[in-house]
Amino acid sequence: LSDFASPEHFKLDALRGDWADIVGKQVAKVSIPVKIDRGALIIEVANSTWMSELKRFHSGTILKKVRKHCGEDFCTKLIFSPAGKEMVRR
Repeated sequence: LSDFASPEHFKLDALRGDWADIVGKQVAKVSIPVKIDRGALIIEVANSTWMSELKRFHSGTILKKVRKHCGEDFCTKLIFSPAGKEMVRR
């Protein structure tokens, strides 16, 4: 299995499983981490209102919590994306 997935992939799976505990149930209902790309964690968000809210007011807190959960070297920034956008590119 380790031949097919990087350590980041396993951390991302664990992050998804613990997402509600990390960001809270309300934020977890409207967002999900979908991908790690060159040090950026891509988080899909249900709608533009929530995307704006998360970017403006919660980005720093979420980044700190993610890095605490996954390790300081897991990601350096967050990118919020409309729901479905990243999934199409996979």
